[in-house]
Amino acid sequence: MFGYEHSISVGANVLECDARATADGFLVCIHDDTVDRTTDGTGLVSELTFEEIRALDAGYNFTLDEGETFPHRGSGVQIATLEELIQTYPEMYFAIELKQRDPSIVDTMVSLIEANNVADRVVMASFYDSETTAFRCALPNVVSALNLAELNAFALLATDDDNFEAQGQIIQAPDDPSILTVEKVEQAHRLGLRVHVWTVNEREDMERLIGMGVDGFFTDNPELLSTVLSEQ
Repeated sequence: MFGYEHSISVGANVLECDARATADGFLVCIHDDTVDRTTDGTGLVSELTFEEIRALDAGYNFTLDEGETFPHRGSGVQIATLEELIQTYPEMYFAIELKQRDPSIVDTMVSLIEANNVADRVVMASFYDSETTAFRCALPNVVSALNLAELNAFALLATDDDNFEAQGQIIQAPDDPSILTVEKVEQAHRLGLRVHVWTVNEREDMERLIGMGVDGFFTDNPELLSTVLSEQ
């Protein structure tokens, strides 16, 4: 939550998170399938209870000087729940990636979105096509990113006349010239798709992609991006 609060303070207008479930079914915001890299604990997220997850120091390994200092150790930073994130920022938009397939967390995610009335402020994505399909079936009005099959079809699309169809509304893609060129961004826009690029942290890349007409960025440096956008 410390990180999200800081992101907002330096200009982020969408919060991105990866969702996994604890052993007892709580959705938590964490990228890795284990807690080893970012906390003082070890083990799979899916095999730890919520109580065990919350007892960990989620600021333990954060460093800005290659391990000389760890400014957030022992400061009370915890792994956040997805519901905590959504309820703390009732005006924000959220890009949520379903990181877990087995067991599926789609039903839990759907229930959380409905219970918190945030269907119009969520973009859902997943690298698992099965989870994307299940989520879209349950909440067809929620905006979603193209799944891998749709993204591959778009990358191979020659012209708009090829009858391209996708249930997603947003292309979330890496800064890769085999996927993203000026022509492909223009093509996406003609097809009614928005283009969000990850993970863009350098000024020259931000400026180049803005020039290409992309619609949004995933970045670890929202402060720099805010500066670049204001200069533009």
